[in-house]
Amino acid sequence: MKSLNDKPVLINGMDSRIFYRKSKSNKKDKVNIYTSEMIVIIDELLKGSESNFKYSDGITTLNTLTSWDEKDLKIKRLSNKIIELRKIIPKSAILTFRDFYNSKDEWKYGVIKDDEVILFLQKLKQEIISKIGI
Repeated sequence: MKSLNDKPVLINGMDSRIFYRKSKSNKKDKVNIYTSEMIVIIDELLKGSESNFKYSDGITTLNTLTSWDEKDLKIKRLSNKIIELRKIIPKSAILTFRDFYNSKDEWKYGVIKDDEVILFLQKLKQEIISKIGI
């Protein structure tokens, strides 16, 4: 991944490094978000959405996920699922970040706490449930 900037960004009250990787592929991807694993991921990313809490400075995200969560969530390749979700979610709503001062910190995925994004994910979850028949 390439660093978006070399200055810390305040995320959830901590100086963080945001990373962004632009796809170099020219092929059109087929996005498959209609899976039970995606429902699990959306549920986890939405945790905290019912609270009104926001940090007074910087960016507030909802619940964050890392690759260490895969086993507990019973999903595989979280990063690939996040890539799929990024293709359809409102632009820049999912951040990939870690502690600015600790390069060994695990990459975290978090959704920016925003009413529009929360509503989008809630509707998407219902659409997935309807489509796969859960």
